[in-house]
Amino acid sequence: MTRISSNFVFIIICLQMVCLSACGQGAQKQAVKQSIPDEINVYEGYYYGGGNVSSFVPCESNEKPGRGKGYWLATNDQFDEMYQEESTRMMQAAIGTLGPGMDGGLYIKFKGIASPSLDTASGEGYGYLNQYRQQITVTEAIQMKYFIVPYDADLCKAK
Repeated sequence: MTRISSNFVFIIICLQMVCLSACGQGAQKQAVKQSIPDEINVYEGYYYGGGNVSSFVPCESNEKPGRGKGYWLATNDQFDEMYQEESTRMMQAAIGTLGPGMDGGLYIKFKGIASPSLDTASGEGYGYLNQYRQQITVTEAIQMKYFIVPYDADLCKAK
């Protein structure tokens, strides 16, 4: 009868653990690839763009857009033209109407493709200085409207 040394058993167990660990990491990477939305979805919410900010927050998020908030929005020419027209219209309408506690907010509805989520704490991310965990790339602008409302108003309900 052949006796198996304890060192040999230890090595076999370690090799099995390494193989299981590697297989698990491969499954995790594959799951991330499968969870990347490659289809075009319709989004609606608030947008703030200017300087080094292109922040979109969906209606259901209950937060205002701003630096590092929501999604980095990668716009296209159609979106930029619509944004410029709506910004000009809003500026003309806002002269003398913004008072204490009032704010101008932009409601947008568009089609786009969301990116995978990244870890901004590790230096990964989207947008200026990688401040955003995710990005949505605009494929078609559908609607855009500025509202002058109380600061805490819900623009998605105001539309």
